[in-house]
Amino acid sequence: MKRILKYIAIGGSIALGAIGQACAQQSSSLQFETTEYNFGTISEDTTAVYGTMHFTNRSDKDLVIARVLTSCSCVEAQLADSIVKAGATSSIHFSFKPLNFPGHINKEIYIYTDQAANTNTETLYLTGFVTPTTNPLNEFRYSFGTFYAKQKQIRFRGVDQPQVERITCYNHSDQSLSLSVAPGVLPQGIIFSTNPEVIPPHAKAEMVFSFDPNVWKAGSQTSFSLPIQGADTSQGQQPIIQINIE
Repeated sequence: MKRILKYIAIGGSIALGAIGQACAQQSSSLQFETTEYNFGTISEDTTAVYGTMHFTNRSDKDLVIARVLTSCSCVEAQLADSIVKAGATSSIHFSFKPLNFPGHINKEIYIYTDQAANTNTETLYLTGFVTPTTNPLNEFRYSFGTFYAKQKQIRFRGVDQPQVERITCYNHSDQSLSLSVAPGVLPQGIIFSTNPEVIPPHAKAEMVFSFDPNVWKAGSQTSFSLPIQGADTSQGQQPIIQINIE
């Protein structure tokens, strides 16, 4: 029995050693000058920042870069060459859009080669720090003329207790706004209000959506759109908030 266990242990060690050697060979084919790029300190108001990393194909065969993925839609990456000759040097160019990402930058780029279909050969790390925007409009993703909102969709999860969801908005007009939902459009169980009730010119506010499951009837409509009235839509579309009850 001890002899059998000894053979199993030896066989397992050999197998693990072979796997480790294969992984080492795979990761050693691409040699980067550095795998981390620091953008330094940048402003959220910056449209985009750019960088480049250089690498060498250390193997004795041409290397095919199968694909490049990023950990965030705010990062775009493009290779200078999709096929890198043996011993040749190439580069990868990338950009980062800091809007809506204040704070520390921790993003990644994954490089896949023909050496492994489902495992990335190399991971590159993008770091730095983004200072918050000084433009109040930059923090709002959606614009409807002179009315801005951070989001246009909310979800009420579960129907066993009352819930409140808020959407931060901004009145970029020179007039005060009183927002409302047209009578008959607001479903039972949903109450709409704003905080403050009257939104001053060039000021932030909140659209408040309150859900009362005791009034809302289970089995009724669970997805609907609420047109918001009161905003100046002469220069854009009417704000419509999508609500889902899950």
